[in-house]
Amino acid sequence: MNKFFKSGAALALYSSIFIGIALVILEVGTKTIGPLTTLAYVQTIGGIFLIALALLTKQKLEFRKLFSKYKKETIEIILTRNILGQLFIFYGFSMTVAIKAGFLTRFEPIFVAILGFIFLGEKIRKRGITAILILIAGAILLSVQGNFSQIGGANLGDILVVLAMVFTAYSFIPARKIKDVNAITITAASSLIGGAVIFLMLPITNSNIIVTSLESWALIIGMAFIFNTIALYLYYIALRTTKAWVVASVISMQAVVSAILAYFFLNQTLSTLQIIGALVIMGASIFVTYESMQKKEI
Repeated sequence: MNKFFKSGAALALYSSIFIGIALVILEVGTKTIGPLTTLAYVQTIGGIFLIALALLTKQKLEFRKLFSKYKKETIEIILTRNILGQLFIFYGFSMTVAIKAGFLTRFEPIFVAILGFIFLGEKIRKRGITAILILIAGAILLSVQGNFSQIGGANLGDILVVLAMVFTAYSFIPARKIKDVNAITITAASSLIGGAVIFLMLPITNSNIIVTSLESWALIIGMAFIFNTIALYLYYIALRTTKAWVVASVISMQAVVSAILAYFFLNQTLSTLQIIGALVIMGASIFVTYESMQKKEI
């Protein structure tokens, strides 16, 4: 039992729970603060939290080693996940309907599987492909609310969401290559630098630079702690021992968590089809987690 809770796939499952919570906070935050401003503050404060956590837990911050030995990989992570991936997902969500956006984000495990095979030589067998397809089927049911016609017809927002998934999927590749630098260092460095770059973009895009509302600060701090401090930290630890596509597939559970929380706290309803979709995603994620924990090639 202890083996299960400490496995890489299980850590990805924990990460998905925190990501799901963060997505609900994000939905509120981007509407009250603005997407770029939220992103800049969340990444920067998240990085500061991680440094404080490292000092409190006496974990060594290996920034010099990270940038001397893995400079290329670190830049790739920051550029693909913390900057381009985040920018495209924020703006993509604002330009398309939530139903389609939620569906399109579930293609990430497919992109990860393809890129993992090309760049890392990570193979995936038939039942692994089947698990990914089941996850997508569950995502369709969870997203469409019974109205399948809303998936059709692409716009700029849809394209941005898909591009965000491609960039985010690629970030798994360099992250897998960094083996001997602790996860807290990678997460803190990418968050701080990504946040700094986004801050430089605020005056250019006429976004709010100063945040004064206490409610806004509560949302920013909550998002920074839950997503950038906890979720991403667990995610990078999971990548140390688990195939990238497995981590991406298990993280699909975030859709279920955010849907449940949105139902209770944002008064968003769940139809019978959506509940079925959530159960399908949960079942497929648990299957992938268990198979990975057993070290089976899936």
